[in-house]
Amino acid sequence: ILAEMQNDFLPNFIFCNTTQRYVRPSKVFQRPIQRPPVPHSKSSFYCGSS
Repeated sequence: ILAEMQNDFLPNFIFCNTTQRYVRPSKVFQRPIQRPPVPHSKSSFYCGSS
């Protein structure tokens, strides 16, 4: 979780003190991170076996 925040969240959002929330800046400082695709699995793994 910490690596995800450091690499993805913190460079791409800024804290707006007026609204007290994180917003995307008008200027992007980092290129998008390339992640491997989510592996596909059978539907029985999502809800359990019935």
